[in-house]
Amino acid sequence: MSGLDDIRSDLKSERIQLKSERIQKKLEILVGWHLEGGEDSEHAEHAADAENAEAEHSALCKTYTLASPRAAMVFARYVAQVAEDLGREPDLHIQGRVVEVRNCSEFEDGTTGVAEADLDLALVLNPAGE
Repeated sequence: MSGLDDIRSDLKSERIQLKSERIQKKLEILVGWHLEGGEDSEHAEHAADAENAEAEHSALCKTYTLASPRAAMVFARYVAQVAEDLGREPDLHIQGRVVEVRNCSEFEDGTTGVAEADLDLALVLNPAGE
């Protein structure tokens, strides 16, 4: 496989929505991370297939509590830099000493969910801020 083919393969895997089973398996090693959305979302109430609804509106989330508001700001900048390096754009919410990270992808069909690249960011951030 050529270098260009590797890049195409990586880009394709970024856009593939992961199944709940794969996400749950990765969550076993992602300390403090959880899946948010899915069956609890408004969309799931109207969906015929709850499993598909779970995948459509889920995000990987983690809340970090830092030593001070300043430390929270420094940590949020760190998360932003790591995310940029990985081509991700997580939602960051900072309130005092608390930083909430919410990471998901938007797919070609307009749905949101968790892709491999979202798990990659969570894996890099897993030990951070602890």
